[in-house]
Amino acid sequence: MSEGFRGHAEIELDTERLRANFREIARRAGPGIKIIPAIKADAYGFGAVETAKAFERLGAFALFTGNIEEAIAVRAAGVRIPVVMFGAYLPDDVPLLLSHGLIPTVYDREFATAASDAAGALTEVYIKVDAGLGRLGVPIAEAAEFIRWVSALPNLAIGGVYTHLPFADGDGVAWAKKHLSEFDELLGTLAAGGISVPVAQARASSCIAAGLADRANAVCVGHLLYGLSPFAESYSPGLSGIEPVIRAIRSRLIHVGRHPQGSDVAIAGSYGLRHGRTTGVLPVGRSSGLGDLDPAEPAHALVKGQRAPLIGISLEHTTIDLEGIADPRVGDPVELVSETTEGGSTLAAFARAQRRSALTTMVALSGRWRRIYIDPVKDVWSAFNRTP
Repeated sequence: MSEGFRGHAEIELDTERLRANFREIARRAGPGIKIIPAIKADAYGFGAVETAKAFERLGAFALFTGNIEEAIAVRAAGVRIPVVMFGAYLPDDVPLLLSHGLIPTVYDREFATAASDAAGALTEVYIKVDAGLGRLGVPIAEAAEFIRWVSALPNLAIGGVYTHLPFADGDGVAWAKKHLSEFDELLGTLAAGGISVPVAQARASSCIAAGLADRANAVCVGHLLYGLSPFAESYSPGLSGIEPVIRAIRSRLIHVGRHPQGSDVAIAGSYGLRHGRTTGVLPVGRSSGLGDLDPAEPAHALVKGQRAPLIGISLEHTTIDLEGIADPRVGDPVELVSETTEGGSTLAAFARAQRRSALTTMVALSGRWRRIYIDPVKDVWSAFNRTP
């Protein structure tokens, strides 16, 4: 999508709410706990570069991401705090990471050896432990031995040891507590063996929201920073004080159609209208990252402050019902999401209408819609930066 076209497809974000969420997470994490924002997947669709700059100003200890190109862009933007890479790369990519000052994660001997060979001098690495998720990481039962082996390799210094224990509902709480305890035991074993771990991290958004504790000295948070719930809709503890960073998702009318009685609006399944109808068309569709509408989840947009039901989403267009909207015209703004306007659709509702989560929706729109960062308290921005 060209830069000019993205002007008809905009996502408006509230930077003060981003900062407020960061401060709330720091409060919940407790004194002395390092805050490591996750900026993977283009910062969950909220923009890796802009959010990384904001988090650095706020005093974040480091950043976690898995996308090499985005990490390089963050470095090119002048961000200097540590950037730790999740394992989304091959051993051959290690020299590229090191050349941009990025910290590799290792979780098997091949990666660790590649990092040691590429380093040429003492280089920091993080170690990923699989404490129960079953995705990436050295199995926790083998972790102490593996970490001792890595610590003996030439050129490598262990900067951190971390794991990931996400959960979406109440059943996951006991599971997370069990594995947090096992990770704590690992840290105790390492300390007893004389292995220093400067940064240890296990808790993420779900653990922070649920009020779980551990003995690690860092947390890595994604969902909550961006005002997203890490939980299923039926389970939402501990979200008080977390505000949606999204303000609006909007496009513009490129066509207003007047359909007389008896005509068809086939995209809505209407053949032979009983009454005349006015529809509008937006220049966004599946190619812009939108999904199909769920007939069981009616959705609406705001046009001139009034609700306009969504009729259908096709490859490059979205059609809305403008009946009852006074004098709609080409170029009028249409808010598909409006978190700050009464009567507007929330991001969660907009996502649900497409059979998606809010996170999946934001990631799908990332790179396809222009992002606008609004700072409602810009006058205190520079002062806040000096005392994060």
